Amino acid sequence: MELRHIKYFLAVAEELHFRKAAETLHISQPPLSQQIRQLEEELKVPLFVRNKRGVSLTPAGKRFLPYAQRILAAVDSAILVTRQGVPDRVKFGFVSSAAMLLSPVMHRFREAHPSVDLRMVEASTSRQGDMLRAGELDVGLLRAPWASPGFISEIVARDKLAIILANDHPRANDPKLKLADLVHERFVFFPRELGPGYFDSVMAACNRAGLAPELDQIAGSTLTIINLVAAGQGFSLVPSQLAAISKGVTARIPKDLDGDTLLVAAYAQDKKDAELTRSLVKIIRACAPPSRG
Repeated sequence: MELRHIKYFLAVAEELHFRKAAETLHISQPPLSQQIRQLEEELKVPLFVRNKRGVSLTPAGKRFLPYAQRILAAVDSAILVTRQGVPDRVKFGFVSSAAMLLSPVMHRFREAHPSVDLRMVEASTSRQGDMLRAGELDVGLLRAPWASPGFISEIVARDKLAIILANDHPRANDPKLKLADLVHERFVFFPRELGPGYFDSVMAACNRAGLAPELDQIAGSTLTIINLVAAGQGFSLVPSQLAAISKGVTARIPKDLDGDTLLVAAYAQDKKDAELTRSLVKIIRACAPPSRG
């Protein structure tokens, strides 16, 4: 068994299509099919079911897949840390509203780069911007819009904004609820300086519904906002996918709430081709929930 057999197997397992896998590998289809047959002969089990409906993994192929992924990841990591100038530590910042991505991102990154130390820092969008410019972060995961000269922001997830109310709020389960109906309710959010772009986009969504909320309850992070709302301290707008998994609150997206929120990965332009940066951004994108909006 050679490394190319592993690469070819993973390409077919990802595409579930021999022609598309061959295009990804920049080879013709016959050699790819031949290499897969050689691998199957060596393992003495079929790895793929081939029929008119397409290609699928056999039970043996499914068992082999995670081992093949680890083998290739270990090789990539060994190459990476052996090269001169390649860092053995990556500093990664994140906003609290992206905390649900931490576990899968860390797991996949450590699996792909077991010799690289991934350091995590929770910080607001504004704070991450300062840290990126100071070279204290390699990649920041923050709420758009955010821009700074010399930096790239890649969209990794898009979500709808949702109203959150305490589960025992009188309007929590009202299907006719409108954002404008909450004009006399206390609004819970963080101060503008923690994330000016995101703050302005949330306020713009309120204004479009005829609402001009004032901050009656100030929080330092999205997770604190959710907890304050759950405690009955008012209402707020948060990413709907985060709201859906949060305890103590009910999420609603009424017709008069027209607002999206973008999660972006930001990094210095001179790191756009750095292998660890590209790998981390790719993993974040893969772990992010399907976009809504």
